[in-house]
Amino acid sequence: MEAYAIPERRPSLLVPSGVQSEVRLLKGEELVLECIAEGFPTPVIEWTKRTEKLPKRANLKNYGKRLTINNIEEEDDGKYTCEARNSVGDTVHYFNVMVEGK
Repeated sequence: MEAYAIPERRPSLLVPSGVQSEVRLLKGEELVLECIAEGFPTPVIEWTKRTEKLPKRANLKNYGKRLTINNIEEEDDGKYTCEARNSVGDTVHYFNVMVEGK
C-alpha cells in the first residue's frame, strides 16, 4: 500500500471575494461578517478591528468563520480584517464597516 502526500496549499478565501468590501448598517442592527477559507493545512481565521482587538461585544461563530456584533453602535464602525493563515502562507480581506445613526 502506497501513501500519498497531500500537497500543501496556501489559504485562499472562498467567501468573500476580492480584497475589500463595504458594509453599511444602521445603528442597532446586527453586523454579520463571514470569512470562509480553504487550504492545507486547514487555515486558522483571525479577526481584528484596525490593529486592535475586537470589541468585547463581538462573537465568533462557526469555528471563527463568522463575526457578529448585535445592536451595533457608531463606535463599532471602522476597518475589520479577516486573516486566514496556515504554515504555507496567509490571505486577508478587509471589511469597511460604516454605521449610520437612525
